[in-house]
Amino acid sequence: MKPSSPFVALIGLLLAGLVFLSACGDSQPEAPQTEKQGMSSDIVRLTPQAIQKSGIQTVLVSDRPNRSRLITIAEVKADENQVFHLSSLVGGRVISDQANLGDVIRQGQTVAVIRNQEVVKAQAASIHELHNNEIAIQQAKTRLKLAQQNYQREKLLYADGVSPRKDLLQAQSELELAQSALSGYQEHKTHVISEAKALLGTYGVDFNGQSERLQTGSPIRAPRSGIITRKTITLGDTVSADQILYEVADLSRVWLDMTVYPQDLATLRLGQSIRFTSDSLPQRVFTGRINYIPANNNPQSPMFMVRAFLDNTDYSLKPGMFGQAEIDSATNATTKGSMPYIPEKALQTYGRETFVFIPLKAGEYKKQPVTIDRQDATGYFIRQGLKAGTPVVTEGSFTLKGELLKKQFGEE
Repeated sequence: MKPSSPFVALIGLLLAGLVFLSACGDSQPEAPQTEKQGMSSDIVRLTPQAIQKSGIQTVLVSDRPNRSRLITIAEVKADENQVFHLSSLVGGRVISDQANLGDVIRQGQTVAVIRNQEVVKAQAASIHELHNNEIAIQQAKTRLKLAQQNYQREKLLYADGVSPRKDLLQAQSELELAQSALSGYQEHKTHVISEAKALLGTYGVDFNGQSERLQTGSPIRAPRSGIITRKTITLGDTVSADQILYEVADLSRVWLDMTVYPQDLATLRLGQSIRFTSDSLPQRVFTGRINYIPANNNPQSPMFMVRAFLDNTDYSLKPGMFGQAEIDSATNATTKGSMPYIPEKALQTYGRETFVFIPLKAGEYKKQPVTIDRQDATGYFIRQGLKAGTPVVTEGSFTLKGELLKKQFGEE
């Protein structure tokens, strides 16, 4: 007997349901696509917005001579042997201020004037003594003239036999005494002027003995040319004798202090040439030679400070300027050839790993392990892991490192 048509239909529906359930149990749901799928754990992907926010920049790995030259950070300093101070010998009030911080002053130039009572007293005493001496000179000249006239008269009377010889000798003696007296007063005038010049000269005042006008101030004059690097006074200030009013540096020659790592010190010698480019004057190159290599380093720093002299006759270099110095290192068999070189910002470390990031395609960056050969002041020489011409990330490298670590920790 054949089953009825409704019954067949019900059986069909049940079988179809079982097939559907069986199919569902045998298959897994398809996972959504993410940025992590199909990617190496050493690759970081950033969105364009994240790249812009991180300020990511890349440079090409350079090929630098290995130790044939050393590039390091340097600072311009004043030659301490060419720095001098200006002060007043006595206390007083500033009545003239003629120089400002940073001014170039010349030898003999007046930079300030200090009211000085000692100057007034010394001038007044000298002028008074010269005035009295001048009166004495005039009187001596009058006596000399009379003595000359008396001698000439006695000489004629003696020749005519009217006057005795003793009167002639007496007139001659009086003439010689008058001449001696005048000469003494004239010499005294010279001594008074010389003493006044020496005394007032210590206060910077010129004295010639001609003018009777009293100067009330003591000028402060520069003994050498230079640039004012420090100033402690202004108009109207009261200063003391032990106070430094100005610090002046002769910057026609300056020091260049260069930071050197201990491993590079053995490659340096006195007299080696250096080239310096200041951050403030990037278009100019200054040259000099090493004149000082320290026997030991500063205990507060692992670095050594090597020094060179730079000519600065146009005063373009200022103390405090920073820049980059390039030193021609001593060459030997172990320092030949060249190596890949990267900037300091490109290198990242984590644990014992040292690595850089290499851009792959838009938004993707790969961690590239590297082996460091040595470090200088601006970057690293790479022994393994990179070739010259390879692009590496500099700015933003630390951000990529953070994203890589977050990704690795998330996977774990």
